[in-house]
Amino acid sequence: MGIDWHYGMTTTTPTPCSFGCLQYMPAVGLVLLNTASYPAYEQYSTSTYIWNGSNNWTLQVPVATNKPSYRTDTMMAYDTTTSKLTQVGGRNLP
Repeated sequence: MGIDWHYGMTTTTPTPCSFGCLQYMPAVGLVLLNTASYPAYEQYSTSTYIWNGSNNWTLQVPVATNKPSYRTDTMMAYDTTTSKLTQVGGRNLP
Protein backbone atom coordinates (compact mmCIF):
# COMPACT_ATOMS: atom_id res chain seq x y z
CA MET A 1 0.00 0.00 0.00
CA GLY A 2 1.36 3.41 -0.96
CA ILE A 3 4.49 2.13 -2.67
CA ASP A 4 3.39 2.16 -6.32
CA TRP A 5 2.40 5.64 -7.49
CA HIS A 6 1.06 6.31 -10.95
CA TYR A 7 -0.54 9.18 -12.79
CA GLY A 8 -4.26 8.67 -13.27
CA MET A 9 -6.74 10.59 -15.37
CA THR A 10 -10.23 11.14 -14.03
CA THR A 11 -13.33 11.78 -16.10
CA THR A 12 -14.48 14.49 -13.69
CA THR A 13 -12.31 16.86 -11.69
CA PRO A 14 -12.84 19.25 -8.79
CA THR A 15 -13.10 22.92 -9.60
CA PRO A 16 -9.78 24.80 -9.45
CA CYS A 17 -9.09 26.22 -6.01
CA SER A 18 -6.59 28.35 -4.17
CA PHE A 19 -6.65 26.35 -0.96
CA GLY A 20 -7.85 22.92 -0.02
CA CYS A 21 -7.34 20.02 2.31
CA LEU A 22 -7.44 16.34 1.50
CA GLN A 23 -8.02 13.40 3.80
CA TYR A 24 -8.37 9.65 3.32
CA MET A 25 -11.13 7.94 5.34
CA PRO A 26 -10.13 4.27 5.65
CA ALA A 27 -13.38 3.07 7.27
CA VAL A 28 -15.32 3.97 4.11
CA GLY A 29 -12.47 3.84 1.57
CA LEU A 30 -13.01 7.41 0.36
CA VAL A 31 -10.85 10.48 -0.13
CA LEU A 32 -12.49 13.78 0.83
CA LEU A 33 -11.34 17.07 -0.69
CA ASN A 34 -12.53 20.36 0.74
CA THR A 35 -11.67 23.33 -1.46
CA ALA A 36 -11.75 27.06 -0.82
CA SER A 37 -10.92 29.95 -3.08
CA TYR A 38 -11.28 33.68 -3.19
CA PRO A 39 -10.39 34.92 -6.64
CA ALA A 40 -9.98 38.67 -7.02
CA TYR A 41 -13.15 39.35 -9.01
CA GLU A 42 -15.36 36.39 -8.19
CA GLN A 43 -17.44 35.32 -5.24
CA TYR A 44 -15.89 33.30 -2.46
CA SER A 45 -16.52 29.63 -2.90
CA THR A 46 -16.05 26.33 -1.16
CA SER A 47 -16.76 22.85 -2.42
CA THR A 48 -16.52 19.34 -1.06
CA TYR A 49 -15.73 16.35 -3.28
CA ILE A 50 -15.26 12.65 -2.64
CA TRP A 51 -13.25 10.14 -4.66
CA ASN A 52 -13.71 6.41 -4.27
CA GLY A 53 -10.73 5.26 -6.32
CA SER A 54 -12.62 5.15 -9.61
CA ASN A 55 -12.36 7.70 -12.42
CA ASN A 56 -14.66 10.30 -10.89
CA TRP A 57 -14.68 13.00 -8.23
CA THR A 58 -18.24 13.52 -6.93
CA LEU A 59 -19.37 16.94 -5.73
CA GLN A 60 -21.16 16.71 -2.39
CA VAL A 61 -24.06 19.00 -1.59
CA PRO A 62 -24.30 19.49 2.20
CA VAL A 63 -27.55 20.05 4.00
CA ALA A 64 -28.00 23.82 4.27
CA THR A 65 -28.32 23.74 8.07
CA ASN A 66 -25.12 21.71 8.44
CA LYS A 67 -22.89 23.50 5.93
CA PRO A 68 -19.49 24.68 7.19
CA SER A 69 -18.66 28.36 6.94
CA TYR A 70 -16.44 29.60 4.12
CA ARG A 71 -12.98 28.86 5.49
CA THR A 72 -9.44 28.72 4.23
CA ASP A 73 -6.16 27.37 5.64
CA THR A 74 -7.87 24.50 7.46
CA MET A 75 -6.67 21.01 8.34
CA MET A 76 -8.56 17.73 8.55
CA ALA A 77 -7.90 14.69 10.67
CA TYR A 78 -9.53 11.26 10.62
CA ASP A 79 -10.09 9.52 13.97
CA THR A 80 -9.87 5.77 13.43
CA THR A 81 -11.38 5.08 16.86
CA THR A 82 -14.64 6.91 16.15
CA SER A 83 -14.50 6.80 12.30
CA LYS A 84 -15.11 10.55 12.23
CA LEU A 85 -13.49 13.25 10.16
CA THR A 86 -12.88 16.62 11.79
CA GLN A 87 -11.95 19.87 10.09
CA VAL A 88 -10.21 22.39 12.33
CA GLY A 89 -8.49 25.73 12.26
CA GLY A 90 -8.28 28.15 9.44
CA ARG A 91 -9.98 31.47 9.11
CA ASN A 92 -13.38 32.61 7.93
CA LEU A 93 -13.76 34.13 4.51
CA PRO A 94 -15.99 37.22 4.33
